[in-house]
Parts: sequence; structure tokens; C-alpha cells
Amino acid sequence: MATGITDWSAYETPFFLNRGEKPDLIRLNLVIEGKGTVWMKDVEVLRLPAADAKIDAGKDGRIKAFDPKKDSTRTQDRIVADEGGWRIDQGANETRTLHLFEVLDPGVDNCLVFYRLKMKTRLEKEGEAYQVMWCRFPGKGPFFSKGLDRKVTGNTDWTTLAIPFRLEKGQRPDLITLDLVVTGPGQVWIKDVELVRAPLEK
Repeated sequence: MATGITDWSAYETPFFLNRGEKPDLIRLNLVIEGKGTVWMKDVEVLRLPAADAKIDAGKDGRIKAFDPKKDSTRTQDRIVADEGGWRIDQGANETRTLHLFEVLDPGVDNCLVFYRLKMKTRLEKEGEAYQVMWCRFPGKGPFFSKGLDRKVTGNTDWTTLAIPFRLEKGQRPDLITLDLVVTGPGQVWIKDVELVRAPLEK
């Protein structure tokens, strides 16, 4: 969401299609609240690999994997190591943005970057959880990708989730931040948190 006076910024909104789901129409809308002027350009629809695609996680594919035995989350409050990953204990009627991990100078461009993890939940009432990834560019600031179309609600077993960020040639972030937004009472478990890359489709 853009507010106030801004320079040109890139925004992405993903929509995930399961196997066999073939829309006959894709409509692109823009919601504007308040007075002022909005400019936009380079509007496009892109197809990205599926969240559970077999992205090479070897030397050339994995940027960083996080291990609960070695890595601590940036947010510490009510996050503990559990079940080979981390458990998040959520209080009633609260929304928290949990700052999980940072990757400084990842050294990537001209690729798709995926923030991928496995998650299970025991969330009550209107509770939900989704991923947010920030890519910061020198001289331009941070830009985000949110998994709003892949929110997890209720009681779920382990599920692989991923959100993408497209980097064109020469777009080299100096910092990538991995966050998780959790709303409502309950518990969320995450494990196998990693940052991976895949080539752009030609």
C-alpha cells in the first residue's frame, strides 16, 4: 500500500492457482482512497513457478536456510524452538508482525526470489497468518511482497508456503527481510524457513 508522496516504486500482488485451475479472465484493479494524483506504468501479468515447485536448493538455488539450533528470530517475544522449527504463541485479539530473519547482501539479481517455509496452525476465531518479504534497494528503500492470497486460518497440518519477489537484471537488494503476520489467539508453528532463487522464465 502506497501513501503520501512517493517516487516510482514496484508493487506485486500474487494469486496462486492450483493444478487444473485455469481462469478465463484476469482483471486488474487499483483502489485509491483520498484526494491526489497517482501515476502508474509497466503494468504486467507474470507467471511464476508454483510455491511447491522443485526449485534447486543446491549451491546455485538456496540463498539461505535457517536452523533453530543455530539461528534466532529477530522477534523473541513468545517465540520458542519447537518441533524442529519455531512455535509462536499468540494472545487474544492481537495482530503482530513478527520479524523473523534478515539476509544481508544476498548477491542476487535477474531471478525470482522465494521466501519459503512450512507452517501449521491452531488458530481460533478470526485468526490468520501470512508471509511478508521485504527487499531493500540502495537509494530506493524497501519494497514488499505479501502472501495475502495464501493466508492460513483455523487448524491446519504442515503446509508448504512460498511468496515470490521478481528481480530484474541489475536490481540487487542489499537486504532481504522475512516477516510473518499473525492475527488472533492461538499458536503457529514454522520450520524449514529458507530463501531460494529460481531463474526468470524466458
